[in-house]
Amino acid sequence: MPSGLALARAITAGLVPGAGKVLELGTGTGVFTQQMLAMGFDPTDLILVEQNPGLATNLRKRFPGSTVLQTSAQALDVHHNPMLSDVTATVCGLPLRNMRDHEHRQLLEATFKAMRPDGNLYLFTYGLKCPIARSTLDAHHLGSALKKVVIKNVPPAAVYCISRRAEPEPGN
Repeated sequence: MPSGLALARAITAGLVPGAGKVLELGTGTGVFTQQMLAMGFDPTDLILVEQNPGLATNLRKRFPGSTVLQTSAQALDVHHNPMLSDVTATVCGLPLRNMRDHEHRQLLEATFKAMRPDGNLYLFTYGLKCPIARSTLDAHHLGSALKKVVIKNVPPAAVYCISRRAEPEPGN
């Protein structure tokens, strides 16, 4: 079942149109994409990643100005896809609770390699806590923060922001 408008608004709330490229993982039917366009994003600033061939074809038709990559999020590679460099933020619609820890690690590595140092990953879950294990976040020097609980979504969802931790000052 596609995510609802309330969740789309919550997961994109931290994004700023015109600030740069946004990577969307697991785009599906394009609910989050449509919200970003409604917010004023230029379609050429959106990089949509969808592994399902039928959904990817539909996304190309619905959002012709956006880049659509038909691949898994874990397989993203900046070297083979130069448009992935200098991404300002990532929105994730993938079912992270259904993935294993090694898939989370691959996803984080690919995503944070593509993003600017101050880039954030926004994700949602139907669970009560961040779907990526604390040990996995720690291994990548990342932190998570709950941004919003969206009761109006069916089922209710929690939106998290994953970001790089500040590096300690030398000598501390």
